[in-house]
Amino acid sequence: MSTTRTDPRLTSSVAVVTGAAGHIGSAIVRRLLDEGAAVVATDRAFPAAEDDAARVTRVPLDLRERGAGRRLVETAVERYGRLDIVVANAGKATDGDLDQGDEELWSDDIEVNLTANVGLLGAAVAAMRTGGSGAIVAISSVNAHADFGNPAYSAAKAGLESLVRSVAARHGRDGIRANALVLGTVATPAWQERIDRDPDVFEKLRASFPLGRLGRPEEIAGVVAFLVSGEAAWMTGSSIVLDGGLLIANPSFTSTVFGAG
Repeated sequence: MSTTRTDPRLTSSVAVVTGAAGHIGSAIVRRLLDEGAAVVATDRAFPAAEDDAARVTRVPLDLRERGAGRRLVETAVERYGRLDIVVANAGKATDGDLDQGDEELWSDDIEVNLTANVGLLGAAVAAMRTGGSGAIVAISSVNAHADFGNPAYSAAKAGLESLVRSVAARHGRDGIRANALVLGTVATPAWQERIDRDPDVFEKLRASFPLGRLGRPEEIAGVVAFLVSGEAAWMTGSSIVLDGGLLIANPSFTSTVFGAG
């Protein structure tokens, strides 16, 4: 089903989206285009090119490079004349516990999920202040709020949410809003390595969700579109949970203690 609206909310807006080649990132890009925005999309690589070329600028870029965020913001301003929206979606999670981890792998998780966003959001705030407004959404994870493994990734996402709150507090007077979107498990090919080890992993995970299923990329994109629109104009500094109920209940634990309900 198409998500195109008959009344686009983001006409004339310019957005930067990181991690844009993945399933969640590409769904966010499509939704922002449907809502009328022009998009600077970045990832380390992209598949062969698509439609909406006039309103999409694809920038192959490794966010771990120093100055990458500033270059993205400069590209948006040079190409479209302004910057209104940033969706910090790029992420990386390394499997393994702290006593098993190589320091380079742990530092890579921190670099991609947190440090790169410090540069990106700093540059974005400067551009948005010039325009007098802006909306930032950082994609976080339930890992920032509870132990679901991946400790370096979890710590980085918690830091990202703190960064978002700082931006919101310091730059609200500049017309800039910043929120985090806290995701539970979304069914994407990013899980392929685990699926290869256990083809039933998604089916097993469903038991942990009160809604009985995993998330879908288009559902993430829909909430992002709301958060960057004028309909969320009084929302800033928030961590909005979109997780199928994972954080508020554990059905498997409850059934173990009290029996099946």
